[in-house]
Amino acid sequence: MTLKPFNRFRALSWRTLKSVRTNRSISTPNAQARVWFLVVAALLLASCGGGDEDTVATTGAATPGNTQQPTDPSLANFGTDGQPAFRLRGNNNGFDLVEGDTITIPVTIDRVNEHSETVEVSLELVDAPDDLLVSALDRAAFQPGQTQGTLNATFLHGRQRTIEQQRTIVVTATDGVDSSQIEVVLNIRPTTLPDIYLLAGQSNMVGFSEFNAKDISPGGPDEPNPLIEQLNVTANDTVTFDSVTQFGNPEAQTGFPDFAIAEDPLHTSSDPSLSSKVGTMVGMGLTFAKRALVNDGNHRIVLVPAAWSSTGFCNTGEFLSSFSDGPDFIADGELGWNAFPQTDPVFGGTTLFERAVLRTNIAIQRKGGILRGILWHQGESDGDNAVCAAAYAENLATMVSELRTRIIVDARGPDARGAASDVPFIAGTMSRGTDPRGDFSFISNSKQIVDNVHRNIGAEGVIPHYGVAILDDIIPANGFPCGEGSCVHYGSEAYREIGIRYFETLQDLLNTPQ
Repeated sequence: MTLKPFNRFRALSWRTLKSVRTNRSISTPNAQARVWFLVVAALLLASCGGGDEDTVATTGAATPGNTQQPTDPSLANFGTDGQPAFRLRGNNNGFDLVEGDTITIPVTIDRVNEHSETVEVSLELVDAPDDLLVSALDRAAFQPGQTQGTLNATFLHGRQRTIEQQRTIVVTATDGVDSSQIEVVLNIRPTTLPDIYLLAGQSNMVGFSEFNAKDISPGGPDEPNPLIEQLNVTANDTVTFDSVTQFGNPEAQTGFPDFAIAEDPLHTSSDPSLSSKVGTMVGMGLTFAKRALVNDGNHRIVLVPAAWSSTGFCNTGEFLSSFSDGPDFIADGELGWNAFPQTDPVFGGTTLFERAVLRTNIAIQRKGGILRGILWHQGESDGDNAVCAAAYAENLATMVSELRTRIIVDARGPDARGAASDVPFIAGTMSRGTDPRGDFSFISNSKQIVDNVHRNIGAEGVIPHYGVAILDDIIPANGFPCGEGSCVHYGSEAYREIGIRYFETLQDLLNTPQ
């Protein structure tokens, strides 16, 4: 059996003591004094336990107040020959962080050679393109004896859904003399919460294409996608909405079930007993959603249809009543998009605005999604009245501000609501189509005022985070036939192209610094 160095020294010392007692050849006073010195030293070391290799080998990581050098082989040279006397340590193999979530990451200071100085720590984001990644340490410094800390990291929801990416946080520690760094790599994953889009306005947002235009065959342009749902809204009729109070009644907003795979026409409900909707006209909403969909397996979209034909800020009740047996409240002008009641009877009511808010709130509450945009196509009704046209810019700006304010807070938090909200608002210019049923290439002065508002109100800064899709070339002469009634409505090919342009306008807005 091979003895360990200390045990060999102890055994030698006891043998020396024995020889003092038995060996008469060690007889001089000096020789005996040297021997007794070795014996006493051995006994003192044994009583202190110093140098016991078994004890050192089983010592764990350093704890507060423990000044023994850790046995981690990677620390063998620390604290010697000018090497630093501590090391910052953390798991840098990568952490998964889902958009909207927070993770806590342990950070450790390995102190060696009785290091007991205060160690200050700081963070730096590497190549951070925005302020969505928020990180903080639980302490600004490790005080003497402290070795354990945590790094908290949150990736906030932004205006648009994030993409998979990596972010790196550099943690630096220094005691004023020595320093140490680690890199913490975060694998950012997009949220699984759906993107919600509100569809508002009048007939061109409802979708008044040609009859029998819908093509839901496999691979067809209007084929439903199971990742795109819609609030399964009740139809715009005076059976369900037979009074003003019904516009604010949650029970009147949806059929059964509350949500369904989105299918044209979006502004009618799906019947689960039927394979598809009865209606055959299409609009722009589904094509927009298909372009907005990111096929990563987690991305889902929820559309909230809330438009109503022949409506606006102006009072169109008399016009609607002329071809409808609607209730008195329509003729009285209660139907309208105004955010606040108007005293001038030329303007309509607030019912459609309130219904749009309610429907969006239902979608957020029941799906947990995030409002990513408001799509608006309207203006023809207000362009028929000079007073309404003159007030259009103010009424539109007020409506946008109040939608951004009154729709309930979603996962983005309260900062995404209010007058300063950055929820995108996208509008489109009015039809300029011409066919034998009518010529819309030249419009009245009042309509031109409204159309100019759509084109310019964002650039003028009246409505922030605003984009406009220019549709002047979406006309029959360019291969886009008009829709039902006249060229005031677009045809199916036009609506599909408009959906693409609304998406492209949204992307341009999101990618432009505000």
